[in-house]
Amino acid sequence: MVAVTDSHTDSHAIFAYGSNMHMGDLARWHRERQRGLPTVHAIEVAVLGDHALCWDYHSASRGAGAANVRPAPGAQVKGLLLHVDAPTFENLDLKEGYPSVYGRAQLPLSVAGRSHPAWVYAVTPAHRQPRFVAPRAGYRQLMLDAAAQYDFGDDYARDLLQLDVVG
Repeated sequence: MVAVTDSHTDSHAIFAYGSNMHMGDLARWHRERQRGLPTVHAIEVAVLGDHALCWDYHSASRGAGAANVRPAPGAQVKGLLLHVDAPTFENLDLKEGYPSVYGRAQLPLSVAGRSHPAWVYAVTPAHRQPRFVAPRAGYRQLMLDAAAQYDFGDDYARDLLQLDVVG
């Protein structure tokens, strides 16, 4: 599915908050594009402070909404800190349409009580919608599955389950 190693050499820190939290879906994307297996050196639960999860992007590949983050003082986004190798980082850039669809910036995350910088992808202004864009039920389920696997808590699941979804 995903090559998980203990080596952190040539490692890039990425904050995953949408479908990239689901290792099976990440592997599927790589497989469908003949990009090999993604290599993830380590996975840690992380929180992006002063940001909120939002649904203002229509993903052409998913045919519905996809997660985004936006600045929001006092808010927090739960996700995963992925330590990936250079080819996986390049593939994530491709998957996210970097730099035109999603941009990225290094931001501090809270990981087990310590601060850790990571690349955070966010939809560029040209691709944001002015309204809520409902995700597919399957996309939401990817997020729910990852959240359950990494014990994000009941509040996270409740908030996702309240989203309007399509198909």
